[in-house]
Amino acid sequence: MNLTQSQRREIMAGKLKYETIEEAAEASGIELNDQTRPFLDTFVKKAGSNAGAKKKALFEELVEIGLTDLDLDKETMDSLKVRGCQHFYAEGDMEALEEFAGRFNLVVNQEDGSIHRAKAKVKPIEERNAGKKEGTVGWITIQMLQDEAYADIPVTEMAEHFADYAAELGYPETKPTTAASIQWYINYCRKTGVEICERVRKTKAAADGTALGAELTLEKALAPRGFKKKAAPVEEASDGELDLDD
Repeated sequence: MNLTQSQRREIMAGKLKYETIEEAAEASGIELNDQTRPFLDTFVKKAGSNAGAKKKALFEELVEIGLTDLDLDKETMDSLKVRGCQHFYAEGDMEALEEFAGRFNLVVNQEDGSIHRAKAKVKPIEERNAGKKEGTVGWITIQMLQDEAYADIPVTEMAEHFADYAAELGYPETKPTTAASIQWYINYCRKTGVEICERVRKTKAAADGTALGAELTLEKALAPRGFKKKAAPVEEASDGELDLDD
């Protein structure tokens, strides 16, 4: 297949998609092997890969199981997930409920039917070698966590005091940090045995121990989406968790 330079650039930019991975390999001139397969696969058309197609597919799935009073244009992907969970819960089909919710990383309380997003598990950090170099953000964060003056202060406030604390240690040019970063170092210290001041741990979990994120309701799912100028304060998370996704 002879391609112009312009066509090759479009392929590499992801603008051109192909029916099969073999076609993508031939068009791009890249040999298809185990190493290049994941890269070449990004140039293959995926059925239902766009958000609209996924939403329509889920809508049709719900219609098939009996939810016939839905309006595709008024629903969102999240509202359809909620309606699906509510349907199986109302039917008392807990097996189907668990399977459906699991597809979308949701957890349903079988007692009251509340729906929560399951928080992603934090990757193991025992092997990390963080905060060892003096004067770095990580090193200063650990010093702060070992200071009893900050033991009962939420990570959001610690982040606000970080620059002043760094200056007190002799590093006024240190970059600022975030509450999420401080929480990561709390988890890191606990996992690796680095001694820090004891902190109050707060968490909400399902009966099986799955860590829960924010509750997902129809009101939230159907609410207009948009960027907020200022994020809500981050509460201290439990051991091993960084709640970066609502």
